[in-house]
Amino acid sequence: MEYDEKISCAEACYASKMKRFFGGYLIDSWLVLSVPVAYLFQYLNKSIAFFSTSYPIPDALAAAYAQYGVRFTYGLVVQECVSLALIFLYFFLTEWLAGGKSLGKYVCKTVVVDRNGNTPSVGRLALRSLCRLIPFDNLSYLFFFWSGRKLWGAWHDQISGTYVVDEALLEEWKAGNYDGSDKFGAMVGHMMRERGMEVNPGTPDDQDQNEEGERKLRVEDLYPSDDPDEQ
Repeated sequence: MEYDEKISCAEACYASKMKRFFGGYLIDSWLVLSVPVAYLFQYLNKSIAFFSTSYPIPDALAAAYAQYGVRFTYGLVVQECVSLALIFLYFFLTEWLAGGKSLGKYVCKTVVVDRNGNTPSVGRLALRSLCRLIPFDNLSYLFFFWSGRKLWGAWHDQISGTYVVDEALLEEWKAGNYDGSDKFGAMVGHMMRERGMEVNPGTPDDQDQNEEGERKLRVEDLYPSDDPDEQ
């Protein structure tokens, strides 16, 4: 894919589906939230009679659940309510207090930013976390796509105006070493710099000018601020 100079920082540095799967889905959604809650309520259902009591629902709906071996109980209702509350609180608090990072993002070295690569406002992060309660939202990242020059990400990304980006690419972009045209080269250059290795001067990694000797256009020039709270 070819990029023009107006591509945003977040679009140029967007994290791969693999990183989003391991960070957002496997670690955050399953290992941190779903598995502990499931084990907790499995214990409560056996220990507290109330949780194993059938919840009053229409017979037709109860029969439909029974076909899949599911018994609709008060414990199941409480579990779903607790799960939804924890999803919102976990993602909102971690991404707010840790500067756009949940536990999965720490592991996979990704971060939540706005279009310009800055930490989103509290309001944006709250909206992003609230949108996670939409059914099947946790799988919507699998279907992000490009339309023209615009990136359409996961539902909670689109609605809140946020992006999950690769930290290494973000650092290279802000240092002027990456313009969105060579993601692999930027990643290699970043790893070399981290190890104290000399980067090939023939690459754009250490240059802040284009071939005509003019200063590279940076995201700050194109988009001074994407957050109305900062204006």
